[in-house]
Amino acid sequence: MTAPIIFIYGLGLAFFILGCEGMGETDRSMTNIIYLALAFFLNMIGYYVSYSSADYVNLAYIPLALLAITTIILIYTAWQMIPVSQSWDDQIEEGEF
Repeated sequence: MTAPIIFIYGLGLAFFILGCEGMGETDRSMTNIIYLALAFFLNMIGYYVSYSSADYVNLAYIPLALLAITTIILIYTAWQMIPVSQSWDDQIEEGEF
């Protein structure tokens, strides 16, 4: 039972790293969101699978911490994707003066 747990831990960590790799880019690629969503679900599965073996109960907090960080990064990324006008002049309509 130890091999599937370590494999799920590794996949969750790999997708988390792939999702965080392009955080500084300005194009706001959807692949980062897809990788972070996969990391979210794999870390959730890793957290629940950790309780199936008594040896991995103490390590269950690693995927839980990655799950919390992934949630915060996903919310931040979604917040950054909201379109916002660049200046105050873009928001003023012609008929207001």
